[in-house]
Amino acid sequence: MKKLFLSIIFAVLTLSAFSQTARLQIIHNSPSPMVDIWVNGSPFLTNFDFRTATPFVDVPAGTQLEIGVAPAPSTSVNDIIATFPVTLTANETYVAIASGIVGNMMTPFTLNLVGSAKEQAGNNDVEFIVNHGSTDAPMVDVIARDVATLVEDASYGDVTNYITVPASAYILDVTPANDNSTIVASYQADLSGLGGGSAVVFASGFLAPAAGEPAFGIFAALADGTVVEFPSVANSARLQIIHNSPSPTVDIWVNNEPFLTDFDFRTATPFVDVPAGTMLDIGVAPSPSSSPNDIIANFPVNLMPTKTYAAIASGIVGNMDTPFTLNLVENVRESAMSSDVEFIVNHGSTDAPAVDVIARDVATIVEDAAYGDVTGYIAVPANNYILDITPANDNSTIVASFDADLSGLGGGSAIIFASGFLSPEANDPAFGLFAALADGTMVELPMSSATAVNDPVLEASITTGPNPVSERVQVSFDAEQAGAIQISFRNINGQLLQSADWNVATGINQRSFDMSEWPTGVYLMEVTQERATLTKKLVKQ
Repeated sequence: MKKLFLSIIFAVLTLSAFSQTARLQIIHNSPSPMVDIWVNGSPFLTNFDFRTATPFVDVPAGTQLEIGVAPAPSTSVNDIIATFPVTLTANETYVAIASGIVGNMMTPFTLNLVGSAKEQAGNNDVEFIVNHGSTDAPMVDVIARDVATLVEDASYGDVTNYITVPASAYILDVTPANDNSTIVASYQADLSGLGGGSAVVFASGFLAPAAGEPAFGIFAALADGTVVEFPSVANSARLQIIHNSPSPTVDIWVNNEPFLTDFDFRTATPFVDVPAGTMLDIGVAPSPSSSPNDIIANFPVNLMPTKTYAAIASGIVGNMDTPFTLNLVENVRESAMSSDVEFIVNHGSTDAPAVDVIARDVATIVEDAAYGDVTGYIAVPANNYILDITPANDNSTIVASFDADLSGLGGGSAIIFASGFLSPEANDPAFGLFAALADGTMVELPMSSATAVNDPVLEASITTGPNPVSERVQVSFDAEQAGAIQISFRNINGQLLQSADWNVATGINQRSFDMSEWPTGVYLMEVTQERATLTKKLVKQ
């Protein structure tokens, strides 16, 4: 450094013979040995190291300067390996960036002279130019994360115009020019202390370095010659995986490496850190699996840094209508943003129609949700609720009701999902509602014993049995007075299967209905007397 300042002082002192001067900063960004700079056959700068810079200094203008570069230490002009003739304009400000590789015909050593350089910003912002100086890096974009794209389609050797940003801290994502979802590398750029200053930001080194070669990095040369390296940032996202496909226990592979073993139906992982900004090939294999050859389904995903996701496995392996799939949901929450409970709802039952979900006596919280749909976040006070599931076009018909005790989840979040089959075949899991909490805990919401009725007197008068039903259901009606009632049976899609008018006498009336030919599943019995209606749920086994 002492030699550097002596050389600069020497250069400044010799300017007395010139009436015109310009300002110049030199940046060494060629991954080569330490060099000496010669000007017009005289030493100008010695022991100039890779990734260092001079401050802006006065140099002769209006006359041709022969800038020579020699490996250090050099003793004469005979040691010069490259010469660059330049003529600077008086009172102009320049940056000369040495880059390229000595002896490489594809990206030879060169000196990139940039005019109209700035030694300071025009206000309290930070102003900088960006130089793509990495010889093996492709055309790139540079994105200030969550702010703006700063550099577009920059190739090796390109220098941008000046960019003005507030003096703050940024994360810079370097991406291929045609693919901003793939992040090559990310860097922390803390510009908070540079208000009113300027810089030359330059990419340096090799993306694929050979032994002994410098690795890729981003640096900033300040006007006073200080060079600052931007520290790299490890990109990760948060991910929870939920297994809601009624299939065997599975193993999860990521990029052909084991990630999660013995993952059972209706279980969930907690949120974990996973790589972001790069393609992840998520493979699913029946458990136990021993190699990637056991994978039966692959799902390529690219997660964005700092984002939070849920991956919900659903569908049926081998079913062409509702095939096994992975539903990736972003902007998921690990906790509520208030003291309420916040949750999203996923319709994951393959044979269930589009439905509404009603928090009884509170509000409709889900409307027209079809299989595969995921709602936005719903916030409710931490309390006890009864959730009524109804066909989307008929809120008077309740398919099923569930008790949802959220009283202990204040400030927490969950993913509530419908699971199983409304009409299960042998060994198929029956329909149910489940809640996956952020820590991976899985809670099954129990079927509610509270039946929705329009007339509590009617409810008290009618009993059914047995339930579940195997062949026949017995209906008993304790009538306060003689009259006519109507009984209807529907499947869970609302389709009418059977109806009967029943003239009842005062007192106990009984009638049996045959369900032996109906498939297993959930059915709804509607009883209507004058303007009062009662709906009861029956399970056929």
